[in-house]
Amino acid sequence: MAAAKKLLEIFRPGTFVSVEGQRISFSDADVAATVAAYDVAKHKAPLVIGHPKIDDPAYGHAVSLSLGRNNVVLAEPANVDPAFADAVNNERYDSISASFWSPTNPRNPVPGVWYVRHIGFLGAVPPAVPGLKQPSFADADDTDLITINFANSQEPTMTPEEKAALAAQQQKLKDDQASFADQQAAAKKRDDELAAREKALAAKEAKAREDEINSFAEGLIKSGKLLPVEKTGMVALLGALPADQEVSFADGDGKTVSQASADVLRNFLSNLPPRVDFAEHSAAEHEEQHSDASFAAPNGYTVDAKQLELHNKITAHAEKHNISYAQAAAVVRA
Repeated sequence: MAAAKKLLEIFRPGTFVSVEGQRISFSDADVAATVAAYDVAKHKAPLVIGHPKIDDPAYGHAVSLSLGRNNVVLAEPANVDPAFADAVNNERYDSISASFWSPTNPRNPVPGVWYVRHIGFLGAVPPAVPGLKQPSFADADDTDLITINFANSQEPTMTPEEKAALAAQQQKLKDDQASFADQQAAAKKRDDELAAREKALAAKEAKAREDEINSFAEGLIKSGKLLPVEKTGMVALLGALPADQEVSFADGDGKTVSQASADVLRNFLSNLPPRVDFAEHSAAEHEEQHSDASFAAPNGYTVDAKQLELHNKITAHAEKHNISYAQAAAVVRA
């Protein structure tokens, strides 16, 4: 009848657990070889109900196999029993299970490939535990027979041992992820602590350098080589010069010398002659160095002796150091 001529999907590539409890993988090449090897002259796979101990009665046969989309194995039925066809059409059998001879089975008509032995139609109610072997389906005289339910075994069933192993792997992955997160947190804490210590050390070193530069500037002021008003600028200049920056120049003998730029400036300042003399001098020394200024005050006026003395000191200092009166006044009054 026309309905019986419909191609049946009986198998596809993948990994399955057979009714006999074996996990088997079929590649695209495996199913292609099965289709190519099928020969009704050697063995014509019958259409049967379930997987009987023997293949009788047969309700039809597969006269050819072909590959469909996604390498699904298609069987062309022929000589289908009308009553059986009606039962299939009425959905009394809603799934198909293919039984194979293994490549090494001595009864395999084409050794070396998976050969279809029969095509079983299963009832509308699937087994309570899909994939487990039914005792009545055992084949005592053919232990190398593989039966796979195409409809109900789309994915392989895991054994309790495999489930336990998978659960252990998943738990290990979680533990590893947690351990990695802890290690990351610990590493970040160490990095933060190290950064804080480095920052504190840098601040301490900067403060020590600033104090040393200020001390150097005070020494220049005391020796008269630097004016107090010049201290701030000189300290800022020395502080801005990198400690590891070097300059090269020729010394008095014509040899090239490399020296830190800050040290060059320090040496230059230290070797300057005194610009201000803060030493105490006697009145006689002052008289030798300069003569007092004389003023003819108008009638009724007198000259302030202290102011005159200050004026004389400023004048003497300006003459001695060859600077302006204003510069000398700033130094003397400092």
